[in-house]
Amino acid sequence: MFERMKLGIQDRTKGLDETIGLELLKPTKIYARAILNLVKNFNIKGLIHITGGGFLDNVPRILPERCRAVIQRGSWPVLPVFKVLQAGGDIEEMEMFRVFNMGIGLMIIVTERECPEIMERLVALGEEAYLIGAVDKRDPAKRLYASCEPMKRIVKLGVLVSGSGSNLQSIINHIEKGLLDAEIRMIISNNPRLCPGEGKKTRHSLHRPGAPGFVTREDFDRKMIEVFNISGVELVIMAGFMRILSPLFLNAFPMKIMNIHPAVLPSFPGMHAQKQAFDYGVKFSGCTVHFADEGVDTGPIIIQAIVPVYDQDTDEILAQRILKEEHRIYPKAIQLYAEGKLYVVGRKVLVKDHKQVDPHPLHNPPSSVFRCTKRKSRDDDPCSC
Repeated sequence: MFERMKLGIQDRTKGLDETIGLELLKPTKIYARAILNLVKNFNIKGLIHITGGGFLDNVPRILPERCRAVIQRGSWPVLPVFKVLQAGGDIEEMEMFRVFNMGIGLMIIVTERECPEIMERLVALGEEAYLIGAVDKRDPAKRLYASCEPMKRIVKLGVLVSGSGSNLQSIINHIEKGLLDAEIRMIISNNPRLCPGEGKKTRHSLHRPGAPGFVTREDFDRKMIEVFNISGVELVIMAGFMRILSPLFLNAFPMKIMNIHPAVLPSFPGMHAQKQAFDYGVKFSGCTVHFADEGVDTGPIIIQAIVPVYDQDTDEILAQRILKEEHRIYPKAIQLYAEGKLYVVGRKVLVKDHKQVDPHPLHNPPSSVFRCTKRKSRDDDPCSC
C-alpha cells in the first residue's frame, strides 16, 4: 500500500495534520484512568484494546462461544488518515476494518441500561465515546464472531394527534419490535384533554400546545415548528390529527409530512371517507398514505391498500377492515422513507429498487361466480377464472 502511494510512515500528505505514522497512533493511547473509573462504578462486561489488527480479528478474543459482535459502520467519525490510505491503496472498505482499528482504540462492552451513563462519564473524563454496535447471539452453523455492517438510519419522528390514535400505537409497536427504523422524538396533541389510551405511550414525550392563547392557526403551527425543531424531528406523522396545517408549517417540513386517509385517493377525500365510499356503493375501498400539501388529502401518494366491500357490510365493518390495512401500510411507508427509497417527481412518489409484481386482477363479486368456458381458439380471450 505504501509502495503504491510512494509514501512512508514519516511522510505527510494532503488532508492530514501530522505525519502518517503519528496520525495512525492517535487512537492508540493509554486508557487506564478511564478504565479504572468505569470498572469501579459500573458493570463492565468486556474490554478490547484494539492495537494490532482490526475489528474482525480483535473483537472475538473476549466473546463467549455463543455470541457475536455487530459493529455498525458509520456510527463514529473515521480518522482522515484511514480515508487517505483506503483511497491511495484502492482498498475495499471491509478489508480496512479487517486490518485497521479505523480510529477506535478501545471497545467497552456494557449493559444497555448503563450505556448512556457510561458514555457521559467517558466524556466527563476527557474521552470521546460512541455507541458503535451490539453483542447478540451467534448462529452456531456460522463461524462469524464479528461483523461490520452499515449503520441503520434511525429517522426521527414528530407525531401529530387529536385523540387516542390507533395508528400511533401501531407505529410504536413496530418500532419496539425492531420492524421500523424510527424513533419518536415528540408527540403533539391539539386536544387539551387526556387522550384515551395515552398510558400506552407514556415513554414518549407528549406536548400539548392546544391551550387557549393562540390567536391564529399560524401561531399554533409556529409553536409546533419550534417544539419539533428543538426535538430534532425530521419527519412529521399525522395520526388522526383533525386540523388543516397552515402553509407556514408545510413550508417548514416540505415533503416531510405524512398523512394516512381511509380511502383510495383521490376518491372520497375529507371527513367520514369510509361512510362516503360505503354509501356510494363501491365494490373496493382501502387506505392511502400520502405526503401532505395545502389541499385536503391531495398530496403525492406513497402507498395504498385495497379491501373488498361486501353486500352484508356496514360502514363500521368496512372501517375496521380498512383500519387493519392502515396499521400495515403506515409503518411500511415510514420505513421506505427511513431507507431513503422515496423520491417525489411531480405528483408521483417513486420507490427506489421497487420490484414490480404482476398480481391477479381483483374482482368483486369474484369471477368464479361466472361459468367458465374453454377458449375455442388462440385468438379468444383467456379464461378469467
